[in-house]
Amino acid sequence: MGESREARAEPDKREEKPEEPPEDPDSVKGSEERALNRPRNLRRALAVLERRRRAARGVYDSLRIAPGRIDTVIETLDRRNNIQVVTDFSVSFSSAHDFPNRPDYKRSGITGEVVGTQMPRRILGAINRSRRGNAARDLDYFVVSRDIIERDVQWSVYLRSGALPRSYLLEGRTLRAIG
Repeated sequence: MGESREARAEPDKREEKPEEPPEDPDSVKGSEERALNRPRNLRRALAVLERRRRAARGVYDSLRIAPGRIDTVIETLDRRNNIQVVTDFSVSFSSAHDFPNRPDYKRSGITGEVVGTQMPRRILGAINRSRRGNAARDLDYFVVSRDIIERDVQWSVYLRSGALPRSYLLEGRTLRAIG
C-alpha cells in the first residue's frame, strides 16, 4: 500500500506572505487569521519589536497587543521610542525623543522573552469558559506589563463587546474579572 503522490509531497517551506494591513488596524477582529493575538502572528510581530529593542539596548514600558496592531514604548536611560507593528509585520509608526529616565528603569520594564505567545489563546479560552460569547471576536486588546510592587509580569484583557464582564487581569495563574 503506497501513499498517494499528494501525501508524499513535501509541504511548502516558503514563508507565507502576509496580507496587506487594513487601513484601520482597529477593524481587525481577534478571531481573524491575521490577528496579532494569535500565537504565530504574535511571535513574528515580537521578533520585529525585539530587533528594535535589542538595537536600542532598552526595555518595553509595556506591550499593548490588539488584533490589528501592537503598540509599545522602548525605554532606555535617555530615550523613549514609540513603535507600532501591524498585521503585515511592518513598523507602521515610530518616533523617538529624548527622555531622562530613572536609573532603575529596567527593573519595571519587560522584554520579549517574558511574553508567552500562547498566553492570549489561553486567556481567551478561560474567558470563554466563564462567560457566553466569543472572547477572541470581542477582544479589544491585551496589556502586558510588570506589577509596580511585585515586579511580576501581568496580563490585562479588555473586550470591546459581548457579555459582561469585559475586563480581566491575570495575576500569577488566577484570571479575575476587574470590570
